[in-house]
Amino acid sequence: MLGRITIDDVVDEIREESESTILHMAGLTDEEDVFAPVVPSARRRGIWLGINLITALIAAWVISLFQNTIEQVVALAVLMPIVASMGGIAGMQTLTLVIRGIALGNIRKKF
Repeated sequence: MLGRITIDDVVDEIREESESTILHMAGLTDEEDVFAPVVPSARRRGIWLGINLITALIAAWVISLFQNTIEQVVALAVLMPIVASMGGIAGMQTLTLVIRGIALGNIRKKF
């Protein structure tokens, strides 16, 4: 084996690997960017958002089983988990992208 590995190479590799890991924890891919077009970004996120929507619909169905108990505001009660869950997932993904953009210097404060 010929050559050498510098500390800069090691640090760069660690940084890239940790960035990838953090993005995957949030359900994002390495291709995500703050300035990515909306349609491709929605396609990449669609699977996780779809899974989240299905589980939220199941939660709404379970709540609807108690319709007689909460008949006063049943429409709101059925939709609450869907709205909360979808908002949470979309918010977490957006926050992850913005924090990453700030950390990489892609987003700067301009007033």
